[in-house]
Amino acid sequence: FYLDPSKPTGVNNAQLAGASMPHVLGELQGYQAIERHDSEDGHHGTPTFTMVKPGSMDAKEYKQFTTDLTNFLAYAAEPGKADRISRGFWVIAFLFVLFGLSYLLKHEYWKDVH
Repeated sequence: FYLDPSKPTGVNNAQLAGASMPHVLGELQGYQAIERHDSEDGHHGTPTFTMVKPGSMDAKEYKQFTTDLTNFLAYAAEPGKADRISRGFWVIAFLFVLFGLSYLLKHEYWKDVH
């Protein structure tokens, strides 16, 4: 997010320009201004952000906080995912064993037919 006085919320999103959502973590991250560096061929280059009003966390703390928050929300959305992945491994292993036994049984039934 970066400061944009033309928006009703006062901020805009660099990844999803024009989004009408507030910067809910602004007090933690702080507020930034954006400077775009356009290349000679008219394409947008990598934007540069400068801190206008620092937040209560530094950049490293904020990155760790958002990583932890994202991991928690992913877990809260699907708490049984780890069990499902573990069970899926055993199901695939069972299917491989079943395929091998079925293949041997097929050869036993059809060994006299040429």
